[in-house]
Amino acid sequence: MKPLLLALGLALATSCASANDRSEFVTDVYTQLWSGGKTEVALEAYTGNFRWTENLTTHDGGPSAYLEFISVYRTAFPDLEFAVKDTFSSGDRTAVRWVATGTNTGSLLGAKPTGKPAIVRGITIYRMEGDLAAEEWTTWDEAGMMRQLGLGK
Repeated sequence: MKPLLLALGLALATSCASANDRSEFVTDVYTQLWSGGKTEVALEAYTGNFRWTENLTTHDGGPSAYLEFISVYRTAFPDLEFAVKDTFSSGDRTAVRWVATGTNTGSLLGAKPTGKPAIVRGITIYRMEGDLAAEEWTTWDEAGMMRQLGLGK
């Protein structure tokens, strides 16, 4: 299946044999999945038992649950764009510093759209198993985003 997805531009083009490859992998994930909304990439990028921690809350459920999580933000910010600023790799870990921008034109966690733009910064660390992401830990400024949207203190 991967050759077909790759030919359609929906698969990640790299294997993760080196730190440079892992940095390219992470950049591809943010470009294709988060910014581009190409959900097919999740099936190629994550292990079946993938789990993630976002601001100290751990989630299980593999790629399908992760796609539901992503859709919350892609629905709230249809123009969502992630820019990878730095990546660092050591052993089976790759860290990425990113900046996300978007305009809140869709419902966000039950709140009505505000029409306001937001800029959010964060850091994610991936644990890789071969060519696939098995786990990720993300810390980002969720409170800052809510303030920018006029939804928080």
